[in-house]
Amino acid sequence: FRDDNPNGQGTLTFSNGDQYIGQVVNKVMQGQGTFTYASGGSYAGEFNEGKQNGQGTFTYSDGSKYIGTFRNGQRHGEGNHTFVNGDKYIGELDYELNITLEYYYFIDFCLSITRSPLDLVS
Repeated sequence: FRDDNPNGQGTLTFSNGDQYIGQVVNKVMQGQGTFTYASGGSYAGEFNEGKQNGQGTFTYSDGSKYIGTFRNGQRHGEGNHTFVNGDKYIGELDYELNITLEYYYFIDFCLSITRSPLDLVS
């Protein structure tokens, strides 16, 4: 503790059942850690000012997994998502420029798409 605030390696348990184990600076998740959601998902990787930031792995409650970079709590940059059925998504996300480059790998073929997330809004 420093000035009555948790600092260093520790565990933060939230009222909704979520839990963080890792580095803490002034009660804020900072550095390396693992955040486990009460709903069953988890994130292991880098945190900055309480948000997922840098390299990390997000494991969804269904067992699918995203490995890649995060910025301000969102997937940003290169990463890949492996679904429980074995399909894979490999892509590069840039929310600032609204560009997405995607590759979907299915058992029999690969689909490549370049689009703006704004294309998804109708």
